Amino acid sequence: LTMAFYLLLVAAYLRRAPSTRTDRQWSSWAVALAGTAAPFAIPIVSGGPATSTVREMISAGVLAVGLVAMLWALGALGTNISVVPQAREVVTHGPYAIVRHPLYAAELLNVVGLCLGHSGPWPWAVLAALALFQVARARREETLLTSELPGYAEYKSRTPMLVPALGRS
Repeated sequence: LTMAFYLLLVAAYLRRAPSTRTDRQWSSWAVALAGTAAPFAIPIVSGGPATSTVREMISAGVLAVGLVAMLWALGALGTNISVVPQAREVVTHGPYAIVRHPLYAAELLNVVGLCLGHSGPWPWAVLAALALFQVARARREETLLTSELPGYAEYKSRTPMLVPALGRS
């Protein structure tokens, strides 16, 4: 599933059209980089792999669900993918009909699976930091999309950001 995600990601990047606008603020780029790179810190800061077979099984299950959700979101997003905030078009189908940032939500779920598979408190600290980075990233992206794409403000007004039960914040 991980390989499928990265292959789909590379294919989308290679086929995508130019954006109508890119956020050029260094802080937006820093938040995007931190949000992208943070999960790679988990094996480094952890106390090692989880030693419980049950915990390993739960970790594998959460990782599988997270990866499937990431594939679904990336498939729906298609060639509108970008690491830094860029405006191309409003995507409202698939998981984007449920939340505005399903790829970020799925990545967070995937990192929960990574945390379950590792020991110690530091992987969970990385998850908390990642959640902050992803919310900041989403907000910066939404500022750009609202100003550049007709229909995004209306989509934003009716669709929750990351978690359906939390409303449209």
